[in-house]
Amino acid sequence: MKKRKRRPEWPAPSELSAAIAWYREDQWDRLREISEDRDQLDETYAEWVVKAQGVLDHLAGEGLFIDKVEIDLDDLQRWCAQRGIPVNGQARASYAAEKAREREQGRPPVSGDPG
Repeated sequence: MKKRKRRPEWPAPSELSAAIAWYREDQWDRLREISEDRDQLDETYAEWVVKAQGVLDHLAGEGLFIDKVEIDLDDLQRWCAQRGIPVNGQARASYAAEKAREREQGRPPVSGDPG
């Protein structure tokens, strides 16, 4: 008896995705001013872009879809203040993930076999 090939079960899109906070060059100095972990942001904008792109490439190599979330610094500060948390790397990542989820909820569902 010939075994029937099972169709792979694909995870939901949110299980294949991640978000990264993305900044414009004109925001870089202000980001460092408002962040409590400014010492970790001492690199130039160009150096940060190279590092961030390396993270994106690594995660994409792991099969993840990476959503670049451009950050509105005023909204980020309000978001942190509402939660009583400092503006730091963890807060920026959480904010980006929440904004990516909000954006994803507005997208139509993925259908069909991706392969």
